[in-house]
Amino acid sequence: MRKAVLLIILCIGLISSSFSIDDAQLLRFPDINKHIIIFVCAGDIWSVSAAGGVAKKLTPHEGPKIMLINYYSGSGGDAFPYYFKKKKLGILLGTRTWGGLVGVSGNPRLADGGYTTVPTFGF
Repeated sequence: MRKAVLLIILCIGLISSSFSIDDAQLLRFPDINKHIIIFVCAGDIWSVSAAGGVAKKLTPHEGPKIMLINYYSGSGGDAFPYYFKKKKLGILLGTRTWGGLVGVSGNPRLADGGYTTVPTFGF
């Protein structure tokens, strides 16, 4: 009897260890915007009404991806390729980007109501 219990425990341990957290496909990063809930499940982005119903997959393309870049890319155009590569979503194709992120803040308005943007910080 003891051998049978130990065998069952061993089998359960082997089966459960073969599943990783990624296999569990947990819902992550939920966000509620008015009456819509957006969440990530199994690496895809989904939306569903806060009242309930069937979730709609928002991730548009499941196949191979390539991002075209060049030296005219700057600021946000540098951040997007960085995260694209970091998340291993696909291949970067082109020439090196500018390589910096620039932020603007506290720019005064002009007399005619217009404004200028001057880089005030970078990272």
